[in-house]
Amino acid sequence: MENKLPRKCPVCNEPLIISELSCPNCEVKIQGRFDIPNLLILSDERMKFLKVFLSSRGNIKELGKRLNISYPTVKSRLESLISELGLEATPLKKDLDEMLDDLEEGNISVDEIIKNLQRS
Repeated sequence: MENKLPRKCPVCNEPLIISELSCPNCEVKIQGRFDIPNLLILSDERMKFLKVFLSSRGNIKELGKRLNISYPTVKSRLESLISELGLEATPLKKDLDEMLDDLEEGNISVDEIIKNLQRS
């Protein structure tokens, strides 16, 4: 069974830091203040979302199907995850076929398609 890295102090609920690293081979210990990388402090729910996102190769429609959530919910969770990881969201250029599929499914408006095409 896998031990999960605790994210918060069980006493005061503040974020934890790593203060010691040790080598299991030679038993050397390094002490200091080491931040926990953002990916390691994601909640289980966010980590599951990220894993499904990656396994669906970033296909938002597929992600929605696998998690049984709507397109707007997928977009909202993705934006939230990007923000939580401290990444800057940059609009991706969609190809026309994908935008037309989104239009057909009601996930995008004609005005949004025009704006996307003007950016290209």
